[in-house]
Amino acid sequence: MPNDISNPFIGLHGTHASMSLEEFADWGADDVAFIKPSVLEGEPVCILTDAKGSPMGVGSTRETAMQEALALGFIPLTAH
Repeated sequence: MPNDISNPFIGLHGTHASMSLEEFADWGADDVAFIKPSVLEGEPVCILTDAKGSPMGVGSTRETAMQEALALGFIPLTAH
């Protein structure tokens, strides 16, 4: 949709700029949470972080971390 201002890629070919680089970097940041495998006290865990990388919780499995993200109102994404 060429006139859809919610599309951040409009403007790349000279039509018009729809958002700044800063806005693009923050786009969706309030909606997503990342699940990152890690080790805590010698045990494998999955750390739940916000889009900026700040920890929000720890799950014993990927599934528990996903459930926690959903319970907090975030879209869970797995990070490697």
